[in-house]
Amino acid sequence: MATNGTLSAAEREFISAVRFGVLATIGHDGTPQQTVMWYDVRGDQIMMNTTADRIKRGNIQRDPRVSICIEAVSYT
Repeated sequence: MATNGTLSAAEREFISAVRFGVLATIGHDGTPQQTVMWYDVRGDQIMMNTTADRIKRGNIQRDPRVSICIEAVSYT
């Protein structure tokens, strides 16, 4: 899957189904911190939201490197 840029038609079709994503961020001590999240697809961007008090928000502000794993099971 594209890391930054344009999604292929197959990638867009896959992620446009109702699925969960697992967002991975880097904790303050360098360990991974993972969160199961809903997401939305807008163009070639995967959008996720959080609140100001969540650990993942602080992790992303400190180190913007993230990864998302989207499971193959669709919930539609």
